[in-house]
Amino acid sequence: MREIIDKTKGKINQAVGDLTGRKGLKRLGERDERKVKSKAMGRVRSARSKEESETDPHIQQSEGRKLP
Repeated sequence: MREIIDKTKGKINQAVGDLTGRKGLKRLGERDERKVKSKAMGRVRSARSKEESETDPHIQQSEGRKLP
């Protein structure tokens, strides 16, 4: 839910910055949107690494798990 709020806030800040000519406000909006994207990418990377560790037998051995 927080991501939706940050993304919307970013878009609003960019629009208001464009309309009023306030470059700082526009940059703030761009930063809010980048923050949402970076959090999403972090979750994707985390999910990928978790999936790889569950399927890679070398990683499982290093974690002390017994292989089938």
